[in-house]
This record gives sequence, structure tokens and C-alpha cells, in this order.
Amino acid sequence: MKLWKLLLLVVGLCCQSFACQPPPTQPPITIDTIPKPLWSQARAGGGIAYGWFPQFIHNNALITYKIGQGGAIFAALNIITGQEIWSWSDLFTKHEATTDGVHVFENILIWRNVRRVYAIDLLSGKTIWRQNIVSNIGFNTDYIAGLGNRFLIHTWYPTYFTGFTRTGNIHTSPVLTPNIRTNHSATTIFLNAPPNLLPEAHQNDTLAILPYGTPVGESASFFTVYNVTQNKEVYTKTIPGDTSGAFSYPPLVHNSKIYFPAGAFILCFDLKTGNELWRKSFGSIFFQSGLVIYNNKIYCNNNDGFSYCIDPENGNKLWQTRTAGGGSLPFFLNGVVYFTSVANGRLYGLDANDGKILMNIEDPRGGIGFQDVVTGTGDKIFAATYTTLYCFKAVR
Repeated sequence: MKLWKLLLLVVGLCCQSFACQPPPTQPPITIDTIPKPLWSQARAGGGIAYGWFPQFIHNNALITYKIGQGGAIFAALNIITGQEIWSWSDLFTKHEATTDGVHVFENILIWRNVRRVYAIDLLSGKTIWRQNIVSNIGFNTDYIAGLGNRFLIHTWYPTYFTGFTRTGNIHTSPVLTPNIRTNHSATTIFLNAPPNLLPEAHQNDTLAILPYGTPVGESASFFTVYNVTQNKEVYTKTIPGDTSGAFSYPPLVHNSKIYFPAGAFILCFDLKTGNELWRKSFGSIFFQSGLVIYNNKIYCNNNDGFSYCIDPENGNKLWQTRTAGGGSLPFFLNGVVYFTSVANGRLYGLDANDGKILMNIEDPRGGIGFQDVVTGTGDKIFAATYTTLYCFKAVR
């Protein structure tokens, strides 16, 4: 090798190792975009609060769920400071709260755990009544549907326990008698009043939509419109085709139509006739999220990782936004749709008009992440992890 080439090689290696090497790339500056909570509170004395409960606002207090050594604890918290107003833990036996739905009427909270039903005074935190249903009938969920002074509990079998909010009087009615063994799902109750009016019922009768399906492996599903006031069936419809699973969440009644999240489908039926109006399929099932309707638009989260806004008249998608799977039931506040995702543990806020992501944050304390439904009022939203309850300033 010529001397000058050797000299260039040595110089080049020296430059590569020392001064001629470009400066190392600086790590990107991480900007903490997690908003500082207005306040936070431990949910289990430093431990983990398993179970779930649809926290809500009542009389300017946050009604939420915690846990102690004796099991479930419900508490009313001051929405401004987070200070506890009252707590309740009058359980039949030690157990968690695992309920997707509760009923509230005249300052009374009704919730259930399997066959145990509790009524709590939301102003004082005292027990109004509690009932342990004695029956050999199996119960498959902790959901409860209610309207005013009536509530409805479904079981594995074609039996529905109905009760009265004020007194706790519970009896096994109505009872359906299909020709096949059925798996019942969450129900909904509504008032027979315009625009949701059935001519077969009297004005202001309490009506119920009772969905049920055949055992696993068979595709047929059914729903019955039942008059709870008169204790009689209005009509029963068979849903044709494979809806990819049983009804996962309660139906909605809106503007004389019935909407079901069923497996990977949303189904729409005419309330008066029970005839199917439209059905739309999605990439996956509605695992965590049912349907909500705000301003005549359907909002929902599918397990395909997208959040959707849907036209209730025809099922067309008005927008869809990639978020994450396992999204909770959406909550609407000031034009923003909030929810949590069990897939990535994040708290989302989407513009209800176009689906633009306005909030996408992690648990400020790290760990498992957000779970359960979001609620809020005014300029505040409330979201929880398994360890901590947070109050954040709302996006709007």
C-alpha cells in the first residue's frame, strides 16, 4: 500500500474514534403531558380494589367504590375536595362489588351482588333495606335494571325477579316460558310514553326489553317486550342469523327503536313491531362497552381497537377513531366522550363531533392503569385505577 493511502486510513480511523466523530444523538426531551390531578384518593388503603362499580354523581357528591377488610365499601365524596361525606359497608357477608348497573330513585341506590340486593340512602349512607333472595334459580350477573319505584333482576333461567325500590318487596315476576332452555342477558326498563309508545300498553305502563339466547353452539337469539305493570308479554321476536354471541350489554330504547350490542354486531329493531331495521358488523365484539346515545348519536367502543360514532337511523359510521381495545362505556360531558381502556390502561377524551383525541393519558402513579367507567360534572371528570381515584379538570 502506498504511504499516502496508509496515512489517510490512519487519519480516518482516528477521526472516527475521536474528534471527527459527530456528537452523540441526545435523547429526546420527554414532556409530561399527564395533567396534574385536582385531587386523588387511595381506594384500598394502599392496596388494590378489585371489582367494579359504575360510579356516578348524586347531589353534588361522587358515589364511588372502595374496598376494606370487610369487603365492598361505598362512599360519597365531596367533588371539590375529595373529602369523604359518608361510607357504607353493611354487607350480608364479605364480598366485592362486581356490578355493571345500579338503579337510583328518590335518593335511594339499589345494587346487587348475585342474589343479595341492597338499598342505600344516598344522603346519609344508611341502609334502607337489604334482601337475600332465597331461590334455587341460578344468577349469572350482578346487573340490575330499574325505572322509578320498580326494578328488575334477571337470572340464568326464564325468570325475572321484580321489586320495589322504596320497600324492597321482591317477587318472581314476570316469568317467561320459552320452549327452549335459554341464557338471559341484561335487560332494560322504559316508560310507555311518546315517542317510545306501544299501542298494546296503557299510557305510562312500565315496559321491559328482555333479551335471551340459546345455549352456546346455537345461533338463534330472541327478545321479548314485556309489560311489567300488567305482567304480560307484548310480543317476542326471533333474531335471524348468527349475531356472533349472546347479548353482552343492555339494549337501548330511543326514538321508537331498540338497539342491541350483540357480539360483533349492533342491531336495530322497530319498537312497535319488533321488525329488524338494520344491523352492522364490526371487527370484534363489544367486550367492555355497551351503547350510549347523546344528542341523537350512538357512541361505543369495540374490541377491534376503535371508538365509533354511529347514526341511529341507519347504522352508518359518522366517525371512527383508533384508540385501544377494551374501552369502557363512554361518558359524555360538554361535547367530549370520555372512557378508559383495559387494553392499555389509558384515559381517553374524544371530541364528540369528529372523534379527535383531546385526552390520552396514563395513570399518574403508573401501575395497572385506568379501569372502570368515567363520570363527571361541570368542569371535572373522575376516573379510577385499581389503587387510586382521581379528579381531573375536564377538557372543556
